[in-house]
Amino acid sequence: MKGWVDSLNGPTGITVGAGKGVIRSMMCDARNHAEACPVDIAINGLIVVAWKRDVYPPKPDEPQIPVYNVTQNDVVRMTWGEVLDHGRRLLLEYPFDWAAWYPDGSIRTNWWTHTLIVFFFQTIPAYFFDLIFFLLGQKTL
Repeated sequence: MKGWVDSLNGPTGITVGAGKGVIRSMMCDARNHAEACPVDIAINGLIVVAWKRDVYPPKPDEPQIPVYNVTQNDVVRMTWGEVLDHGRRLLLEYPFDWAAWYPDGSIRTNWWTHTLIVFFFQTIPAYFFDLIFFLLGQKTL
């Protein structure tokens, strides 16, 4: 599938966490660029590297461990603010089946504000849900 990402780390995890209402604050500058490389681009890069190594084998005086970088930065360049706005639009159009809270959250640059929001709106509710699941005999999150 084009654009598929194989992990919940990075932008995909932020989007899923915010969509489920679990992530309420993210500490970063909205003007920073969100760097994500979908799996299809990484796999295409691996295929090109294998082809290049076969067609153009390294010379004896070249290093035997070349380093290749794969990125899509010039293809789609988005800031974290744009990712957040785009994610909000998509979550309103295609909501998740289950959410802890209404999908929300925002980007913060002040560490103290971010820490307070995380404590009161992420950490305490997480412990509360774990307690409820424990009392009901269910697996905790």
